Amino acid sequence: MESLRRNFFNGIKRSEKKMVWIRWEKLLASKKNEGLGQSLWSSFFIKAIHGDKGAIDNPNYSSRTSIWLDLIREFLLLCHKGISVAEKMGHSFLNHSFCRLPEEELKTSNTGIYSEVPTRWVKMVPVKINILAWKINLDGLPTRLNLSSRGVEILSILCHICNEVVESSSHIFFSCSFARQVLANLCRWWELDYSPMNSYSEWLSWVSNIRLSKSKKEILEGICYVTWWLIWLFRNQCVFGSSQPRRDLIFDNIVQMSFYGFLIVVNPR
Repeated sequence: MESLRRNFFNGIKRSEKKMVWIRWEKLLASKKNEGLGQSLWSSFFIKAIHGDKGAIDNPNYSSRTSIWLDLIREFLLLCHKGISVAEKMGHSFLNHSFCRLPEEELKTSNTGIYSEVPTRWVKMVPVKINILAWKINLDGLPTRLNLSSRGVEILSILCHICNEVVESSSHIFFSCSFARQVLANLCRWWELDYSPMNSYSEWLSWVSNIRLSKSKKEILEGICYVTWWLIWLFRNQCVFGSSQPRRDLIFDNIVQMSFYGFLIVVNPR
């Protein structure tokens, strides 16, 4: 069951072998410990497939036959045969349903125990965009630097966009000249002072210290997530696309996607 869930999250089919960039134990850790948590798996991933109406917790739900749904129903009832699936899914953590508890993992590094940073989550943007931001923080993307460090032979480890600096997560989303220009445009749109930044931690300090109301700051953070999503898409189109994408359209796409997701006014201040 653990293997099925892990492969599902990482998009790995049965016969595939695919690199995993973030440890499964890290994903299962609670949000306060820099993970995504069991509750997110239940609330978003499973119900994203079968619907909010309760494909899992509604016994009268009828849809296409799903082996995954059958597995979940059987497995959840394994430990407590008298409990309903609806009651089981109502638990904040499905601790009694899985073979390993996320909180039991000892968080260590080569130098010993290290402190965790709570996972940031903007409810107004799609799950997949939040997860990309989470991966950026953990350096869990297949950048050229990460691929090279895993022993994958590639022609160049330089950024495919600027072709000047080694392609790391920090470079792609923060210090690349392309990313900086995009963020400068975003700040101009929001009438904010722009300061060049080189990493996720510097971005976090920047967004935390901006003088905006809590609600507007959350919108701004969500728009930054959208910006990263579109930068990563642009990067992948540069690397794998048959033609080079247009740089002048990315900011228009950010604004359009932001309006669609947040329904904000033209002047966010």
